[in-house]
Amino acid sequence: MVLATFLACGCHPEGQGVTTQRPIGQVLEEVARQWTSIPGVVAVAQGSHEGRACILVLCTVEPAQLKDRIPSAIEGYQVIVQRTDQIKALD
Repeated sequence: MVLATFLACGCHPEGQGVTTQRPIGQVLEEVARQWTSIPGVVAVAQGSHEGRACILVLCTVEPAQLKDRIPSAIEGYQVIVQRTDQIKALD
């Protein structure tokens, strides 16, 4: 009976509920402005890692310098911080 209740609710007996993940675009909209205001961060974009959507953070500083300011995952999406050269707009 208890197992049937968990299954009917879409929950696992371990207490891990099935969650609906928001689209990555919505998550990006919320974090892009905040993260690009961090010194050294030049871009935030959608990427792919091991066949799954991820959030890519490009920076001009060593990624380790941002580990306390940018999480390794947000809302189920892995966050990958990569070093890049300064990005300039083309004329």
